Amino acid sequence: MLKIKSVSNFLKELGKLNNENESIRFFRGHSDCKYLLKPSIYRNNGLISNEYKIIRDALTYCPSDFNHENSNFLKLVKLQHYGYPTRLLDLTSNALVALYFSVQSDKEKGEDGEVIVFDIPYNDVKYEDSDKVSILSALAFHDSEFQDLNEMVKQSKEYREIYQEIILKTQITKDLQGRLHGLEMIRNFALASSAETTNDLVEKHLAPKEEIRLFNDFNEIRRLIHIIRADKPYFSPIIDYKDLGKVIAVRGKLNNRRVERQHGSFLLFGIDNNKIEPARIPSKWIASEKNRLIIDKESKQKILKELTQLGISRQTLFPELEAQANYVKEKYIINDTTSKRRLG
Repeated sequence: MLKIKSVSNFLKELGKLNNENESIRFFRGHSDCKYLLKPSIYRNNGLISNEYKIIRDALTYCPSDFNHENSNFLKLVKLQHYGYPTRLLDLTSNALVALYFSVQSDKEKGEDGEVIVFDIPYNDVKYEDSDKVSILSALAFHDSEFQDLNEMVKQSKEYREIYQEIILKTQITKDLQGRLHGLEMIRNFALASSAETTNDLVEKHLAPKEEIRLFNDFNEIRRLIHIIRADKPYFSPIIDYKDLGKVIAVRGKLNNRRVERQHGSFLLFGIDNNKIEPARIPSKWIASEKNRLIIDKESKQKILKELTQLGISRQTLFPELEAQANYVKEKYIINDTTSKRRLG
């Protein structure tokens, strides 16, 4: 297995990877190559089972810290920023920043690091104000565990089949079309008039809307919509169940200094049937094993020094005063026995 031993070596291997035109490239670096691609909230059942309580505690005891975070997603970003477990996974658009995170931790000196290269389709990359971002962010604030999302989906599909069968046995008169329109089963009956057949009308326009309508009538989903609309009042109160099982990339807002310095973005995770299990990252986002670059554990300090010469260091990536103080202290402290005796 090829292992990266220098910055130049890293850039050379990176240059060998193809980048699809229909995708955006992101990077993630971590100091242990065995690290699972799961958000921190999913690394312990006690954490994910109490996700809602963790967030409520933070908002209750530190309300002033969230005065300027005007969306649920930005609240999650701030929580992530301060080390709280969230359903976010950090990404960067800067390969050298990812390399830094693969070598910087002192806790895993004995492990090889890793940089993962993601090529994420444009359609799966969103901004903070996206409805899909609002939906997945609201999951974190939901007090239900969504014990069986699949069962809700199954019942909705069964209802769709029953509805479709009943309607097809009924003559679709203009009067019935008008009443269907009044019930908002379809937004505009121009759809109906353009349907080639009755089957076409029911299958393509009426039945799918009924399936989604029933899904949105479950208590868990109604509660989720309530959370979203408290955050975004203009949100249309309809959720497609497929969106709940997605992972999406969210471009970081540059009003956060750390996000700006680190060229940060995030993976935001939905759920897999219930809140205890995360949605899965699409395998096509990591094209091949070549997209996983292993960083040699023996070369970490060398690479760290090379990155510092290139302007990539803790001082440049972590602008907060506390981080700056630690960096300066480590830079100038004397670690010899004479100093220790004098201090004693």
